[in-house]
Amino acid sequence: MTLGGDPWGVALAAERTRGERQHFPLAAKSHRWSTRPHPAATDVSRADAAEPAFVGRAIGDTNLVDLLRLLQPAMAKRPDGGGPETAERGVPFYMRKPPADTQTTKNVAERGGVNPCSTLDAGFGRYDRWRPLPLGQLLIPTRGGVASDGQFDLVIHFHGHEAIRKEWVKVMDGTLLVGIDLGTASSAYAAQFEALSAFSSLVNQVETAVAKTRGLPRAKVRNLGLSAWSAGYAAIGQILSQLDSAKRVDAVILLDGLHASYVGDDLDTRRLSPFVDFARLAKARRKFMYVSHSSIIPPDYASTTETENYLVFALSGTPRSASARAVDPWGLELNSRFDSGDFHMRGFDGDDEMDHCAQIGLLDGVLDSFLKPRWRYRAASTPDEGPVRR
Repeated sequence: MTLGGDPWGVALAAERTRGERQHFPLAAKSHRWSTRPHPAATDVSRADAAEPAFVGRAIGDTNLVDLLRLLQPAMAKRPDGGGPETAERGVPFYMRKPPADTQTTKNVAERGGVNPCSTLDAGFGRYDRWRPLPLGQLLIPTRGGVASDGQFDLVIHFHGHEAIRKEWVKVMDGTLLVGIDLGTASSAYAAQFEALSAFSSLVNQVETAVAKTRGLPRAKVRNLGLSAWSAGYAAIGQILSQLDSAKRVDAVILLDGLHASYVGDDLDTRRLSPFVDFARLAKARRKFMYVSHSSIIPPDYASTTETENYLVFALSGTPRSASARAVDPWGLELNSRFDSGDFHMRGFDGDDEMDHCAQIGLLDGVLDSFLKPRWRYRAASTPDEGPVRR
């Protein structure tokens, strides 16, 4: 597989974190991509910045970058380019390419004997095997997961369903999972959910399958999350751009998979606006969002470093430098992070295929440390309690 110039097409990635574990494989300089993950790590230190709730509305045709430049003080200049909080010649920090010292590669031995793109398969854990759907496949726990009234929690993952499943079963025991693979081009994921009815149709298919499998008159999704690795982000972008669909989504997880074209000397901010809107809701603790990136530099469109730093910029923040942690999976080395409300960004060194794949290893930690506690709290809360907090 090759990475072309299609900003809506990339490959796969995965992530993991226990308290914030992190592992999984991705692709790099060679632009060849594989799919598969493995073990985890643990970093329970997390910054929950107490910031005022702010919920942003879609800005439509307004260029968000231009708007924020008017509202924010001018960024300082430094001849050497400075850190992420500075800008050179008026260029915002998010337009900076990953620096040279992040362009690292490691062999399998240096990753603890694990190839993140081809990890061991420990089976299905507490889940039955995949059940086919009209679109994708469904993973249901052997027992539990669906209440007597038919309510259940669901995560829909785009790109790399088998790699994700290996991480999923390590920590999950009740939430249902749908895996969807549509090839390596992000354009296929975007096209699949372009129609306004596509996402609601998918959710209805899942509810019908659950009711039939459990012998219930009806079944209904209670909490809904979306996750993606690599090219799968484009499906999430389409879903979040549709107001009714976006309202149904409580959580978004992007593992090394947010890209955009360049428009002149800037990013295609219109393409990124649905993600910005969701990130603002996460900052306000009304939603949850976790994004991670490698330091891979694509040939002719924006890297995940640039696009995810743009999300941080849109939240009026700057990433802070971070040191590598022993808990990070499969040779990943943390270099930056940002936390605001229930929005979390993690950046890692590495610019080759295994670094892309290694992002998938972050998933089980994100699920265990963030999503499961959040949804447990929501299940125990009454509808009129206001914004959800863990």
